[in-house]
Amino acid sequence: MENEGNLLQSSLESGGSSEETVRNGSLNGEEVKSIDESSVKEENASITEERNENIERNESDLASVSVENAGNGTENVPEEKSVEIIPSDAESSVENSVDASAKSLESSIESENQSNQTQNSESETQNTSETHSESGKEEEIVEELEKSLENLEISTIFEHFLVVGIDNSVVFPKEKAGEAKKLPFFNSVFDGKILYQFPKDKPLKTVKVESFCFPSGVKTNRIRRTASLNSLNEIYFNQNYMYDPNHSFVFSLINDHQSYYGICITKDELVSENPTFFETQQEEITNGGRNDYCMVAPRCYCFISKHPFFKTHFEVLHSILDHDRLSRIIEKQHLGNQVESSMVQEGLVLQTLEKYYSLSIPSPGSEIKFLLPGDSKQAKKVGYPLDDPEASLLAQWTIVPTLKALSIDQLIFLFNAILLEKPVVVKCRKSLGTLANVVLSCIPLLRPMDWTGLLISVLPNSLIDVLQAPVPYIVGVGSLGADVESLIVDLDNFKLINCDPAMPLLPELKKLTHNVRQDYEKVHTSAEYFNSVLTPSASIRESAGSVLETLQKYTTWLLAKVKGAFVAKAQANPSLDFSATRIREEVCTEFVNSVSPANRKFMEMFLGTQHFSVYASKHFNDAQAL
Repeated sequence: MENEGNLLQSSLESGGSSEETVRNGSLNGEEVKSIDESSVKEENASITEERNENIERNESDLASVSVENAGNGTENVPEEKSVEIIPSDAESSVENSVDASAKSLESSIESENQSNQTQNSESETQNTSETHSESGKEEEIVEELEKSLENLEISTIFEHFLVVGIDNSVVFPKEKAGEAKKLPFFNSVFDGKILYQFPKDKPLKTVKVESFCFPSGVKTNRIRRTASLNSLNEIYFNQNYMYDPNHSFVFSLINDHQSYYGICITKDELVSENPTFFETQQEEITNGGRNDYCMVAPRCYCFISKHPFFKTHFEVLHSILDHDRLSRIIEKQHLGNQVESSMVQEGLVLQTLEKYYSLSIPSPGSEIKFLLPGDSKQAKKVGYPLDDPEASLLAQWTIVPTLKALSIDQLIFLFNAILLEKPVVVKCRKSLGTLANVVLSCIPLLRPMDWTGLLISVLPNSLIDVLQAPVPYIVGVGSLGADVESLIVDLDNFKLINCDPAMPLLPELKKLTHNVRQDYEKVHTSAEYFNSVLTPSASIRESAGSVLETLQKYTTWLLAKVKGAFVAKAQANPSLDFSATRIREEVCTEFVNSVSPANRKFMEMFLGTQHFSVYASKHFNDAQAL
């Protein structure tokens, strides 16, 4: 403490001396200024005194001449003599210098004017000759700016709202004149088409989105019209879609290296009737003059978004469906005069879409609250996590249903497989929602690394050949028509298929399973129901988060072991260039040879994965930073 006090005192004294030096410096500057001014005054006084002496001397000589002439009796008036005041040498040099400078400046200005005239003349000639090329360059610049503006996109909370399904134009193709229209057979399957799109004029970048909304196609059904209209009323007014997890799901797409998510709710509707917010309605089709049956098929209401705000997207979808349902009730029950105007407004769905589309994306670490047209006083909200937003948002939505769908051994085995970049097929016919959640949960499970292979949460039947591709993938399917050699996580039958006995198991597997078990059991055995409306309680979310955190820390522990080998190598040879892939591979090989034989095969396969290679190129490429 005494040394610190002396050091502080010394610092303060030093600071004072510095300040004094600055102050003295400024004082010295003023002294210099005053000396210069006094010397100038003395010099001017000397010049003036010298000039006066010369004048007096000339006048004295003149007076003496006059006196002499007078003494001689000469009365001639002396000739008039001009008196020239001769300046001192200093004054003469100053005046000469000023004159010379003025002449030099005039000469310089004149030559510069001549030069400018010459340059202007040459420039005019050059501009005349280059007018065409300059205008061509300007046109190129304008074209580039226009292209840049075309490519510039303002990020919105969703890209598109779509209604996908079938209508009369799909079910009843154009037939010959006079031919009666026949209803298709029971359980016919059609390809879906986009029936409604918002915004209308914005190009849809995601391809085959209809196939992802209906991976197995649109299946039709027929219901008989009865006097009680019970079957029709069930179609019009039921809300089963709100609570059945098979009616809500998420699919993922990648287009131009950009991830898109489809947030979907499906519900059965009459094929011949459009939703109430469509601009036009369809003509009713009769079966040869009779109208005994109605055709029913599911329609998919879908947001396409770059942002996995799943909870908020589903809430807005439910608001849209509620508005449409209320309008349908008023229309079918002829309640127009009995319903308050505040409960139903014309164009309410469109107003909702416009409002939601106009929302700003919250900045990382913040959230925004908003009210939609027709909403109650309870505001909706959307938040953006600060750290790793995509994985965090995916984890919030997918980890709880994944832990409920898998046993602890299946969870650990799936984790093992994706760490080693094994191709995985997740199969579930019963619930597209559960299927998609298990596949998407693999993204946060792999953190802090990124899955670099193919990932499709719900694969359309038309793209089933993807499973034969010789690349790493995690794909969700409703059914499998052909045998595949990949690991199959069968959620329908609660089992794993094609478990590779040669796949090395995780180091410290028993300890990891023990660390996860308690929180896993709390989530897995919970009686809470989870779907697009009901979200897990805070305690269940906390336990699921602990499971995820334990698995992520395990991966971080593996990477830290490898990092230690890079640090040791950098200390032994600081000149090594770890940005070179060959050097990193050599370090990894040395590390693999140094681990125990029981874990050597796993570490060799782990360090050979593409996602480890990408991670190493980002975090182990600088010897100085390790």
